[in-house]
Amino acid sequence: GNFLFGGFYHFQKIREFIEESKQMGNIPKDMIYDVNAKVKGPPVGKPVSLEIRGADYKIIQEIANLYKEELEKIDGVSDIRTDLELGKEEYRFHVRDEIASKAEISARDIARSIRTAFNGEVASTISKGEDKINILVRFPESERQSMKSISLVKVENRNRRLIPLEQVTYSAKERDYSMINRQDLQRVVRLEASVDTNKTTSLFVNRKLQTTVSISKYPDYSVIFGGEQEDAGKSFKDLGISMLFAVAVIFGIFILYFNSIGTTTVIIGSIPFGIVGVLFALMIHGMPLSFMSTLAIVALSGSIVANTLMLITFIEELRQKGMSIE
Repeated sequence: GNFLFGGFYHFQKIREFIEESKQMGNIPKDMIYDVNAKVKGPPVGKPVSLEIRGADYKIIQEIANLYKEELEKIDGVSDIRTDLELGKEEYRFHVRDEIASKAEISARDIARSIRTAFNGEVASTISKGEDKINILVRFPESERQSMKSISLVKVENRNRRLIPLEQVTYSAKERDYSMINRQDLQRVVRLEASVDTNKTTSLFVNRKLQTTVSISKYPDYSVIFGGEQEDAGKSFKDLGISMLFAVAVIFGIFILYFNSIGTTTVIIGSIPFGIVGVLFALMIHGMPLSFMSTLAIVALSGSIVANTLMLITFIEELRQKGMSIE
């Protein structure tokens, strides 16, 4: 289930409680659980989210296992799972082509007969006042609960003769995947995992997967990284474009103000020095370069430009009064 909590404290306590319960045997160790903290802002994907695309589920599962093995080696990664899950057991009816052809019965006739017997088919409609009531014809409830009733199903051929279902088909009890997802005409399986930010970051995990896992021997299959990395990538791209646009506008305004390309270049050139200071501070504190810290760098750049502008203006005023550059 999904537990939504407003505070990080409760979020951590719930996760610790579930882990302790698993160790004590109160909860099965193979049970999959998902604990999410409710946060403000737009929804984002899982910290680790991969889309494996291809034609054959067996090959896709092999590729998924390669990434699973690597994720299990990384400390701080948990809740590793894929959406490739087997569904419920079902009975599949396979047509005996040679016998069905001689009996003049198609696969569509067989499917319709089974559906009518167990799901029902509207035979007629009666009116009761302004309401219309459908008359549904199917096996009674007791017969629909047993596979023995299959022997009672008969299929009507083109000559309106009834052929027992068991003569033209054979059934098998099988399980298949509960859901088939497609993207760009290819089958897609999503591999997801959660990350403990106290031990690692989603950026580190995704980069490690990209560098350590190779799928070169599967040329017709591709892996696309999404989730938080995809959201962060789009955000960084938009932020970079916005910053370049802002720098270009400021550059144009300062050229008009100072009437000097050199002075303007000196002012704009002070921005990287502030970025170096931020990166150095993050490195000392062991903090990752996240989207919020990048946003802070953009905001800091405005202060750097303003301070440099005041300094350059002050220097120019003193030089106009006759003071030497030294």
